[in-house]
Amino acid sequence: MGLTAAVRLAEYGEGVVFPHERTLPKAKEDRLALMRATRAQLSPVFGMHFGAAAPLDHVLAGACTHEPAADLTDGDGVRHTLWVLDDPGLVRTVQKALEPARVIIADGHHRYETALAFRNERRAKTQGSWPENAAWNYVMMVLVDMDSEGLTVFPTHRLLQGVEGLTAERLLERWRPVFDLEPVDAGAAAGPEAVARTLEGALAAAGDEPAFAVYTADGRAFLVRLSDHRTWAEAAADRPAPWRALDVSVLHGLALPLLGLDDEDQSSGEFLSYTRSAEEAVAAVQTGARQAAVLVRPTPGAAVRDVALAGESLPQKSTYYWPKLLTGLVMSDLDSPVGL
Repeated sequence: MGLTAAVRLAEYGEGVVFPHERTLPKAKEDRLALMRATRAQLSPVFGMHFGAAAPLDHVLAGACTHEPAADLTDGDGVRHTLWVLDDPGLVRTVQKALEPARVIIADGHHRYETALAFRNERRAKTQGSWPENAAWNYVMMVLVDMDSEGLTVFPTHRLLQGVEGLTAERLLERWRPVFDLEPVDAGAAAGPEAVARTLEGALAAAGDEPAFAVYTADGRAFLVRLSDHRTWAEAAADRPAPWRALDVSVLHGLALPLLGLDDEDQSSGEFLSYTRSAEEAVAAVQTGARQAAVLVRPTPGAAVRDVALAGESLPQKSTYYWPKLLTGLVMSDLDSPVGL
């Protein structure tokens, strides 16, 4: 259950809204051009709130007993039901409860930073004569309680492509000095679904230490666990403890650099691609379309919070919150004032 609202924009350093992933300049340029042309926010940011003065899920559920304003099922089979909260007393209750809360962006970092850029443009053009309730001072956001039982996080798996000279044996050779490579019998002739299910089972039983799984081009599978903790401590010495403890951090901060992929390579889009489907990842390797698949576990929501509050960002595509919010279900007109 999420509350769609206009949230006053705040710079990341103000201690109100926190990012947890890095962004790419090109995506923000495209979104800013769209916002300038439409003078509207067409898709909400997904924010997880914590520290509210009172829980809101039961309040919102009690307010959503009448006929919804919209009720639809999207192409993924997810049902979206929308109610409008127009009772002034209820709105004040919600505002008061959320006043001390802070927000971590779960999805929509590019949208949030674009809204900030548009706001700053408007402020510069109006030279301080803008009203506080100007819509471009706010961002459309769906707020979900971080402790909500309905909040689901899936993993996003990595696929290696176009890495020069990267054979299966070379990959394993580079990782053996710092990782424990435990063979997983996924079946030499097994199809993508069976291999994916086996690897996901191995990951689920991997314990608390940083771990991920790899499926190589020669059909071998391994559970990969960090073994050289000293090397990792030295490589991540300037990072906070919550960040160092995560699977994706070890993958991007140590395993991929050992294959010759630095931060710039990893964010270029040339050597890494992503999928939420473990079966799809395995199939891409089996068909020869990719050099290797790296399967990861979901990043825990509490870890996302801890990393964000420590002032650190996770690698790109570290989280996949489900279900996805729909673009266009609710839109914000940037030329209309926000009701306070």
